[in-house]
Amino acid sequence: MSEINFLHPVLVGSLVIVNTKITFISRSSIEVQVELLTENLMESKKRIKALTAYYTMVSVNNLGQPQPVPPLIIYTEEEQRLFSEGMARYQERKAKRG
Repeated sequence: MSEINFLHPVLVGSLVIVNTKITFISRSSIEVQVELLTENLMESKKRIKALTAYYTMVSVNNLGQPQPVPPLIIYTEEEQRLFSEGMARYQERKAKRG
């Protein structure tokens, strides 16, 4: 992750829920969407999305070299949309590296 931008503050004493899902896989990297929800239990307010971030990991072998990962199986239109967005982020990162 290069940065994290909170959409909503997370107050001390609030309930925090973290949801994750794999959104994109290339040959050896895996992108995980991290969504953080918060709920103020003292005021009984509804859950609010505090942030969405994307974390990329690279699978490596015992020598520290990248190794292939199995492909992501996509079932729904939403999964296809997330995969396409992940591919765009992957290509952008790859272009920045040169």
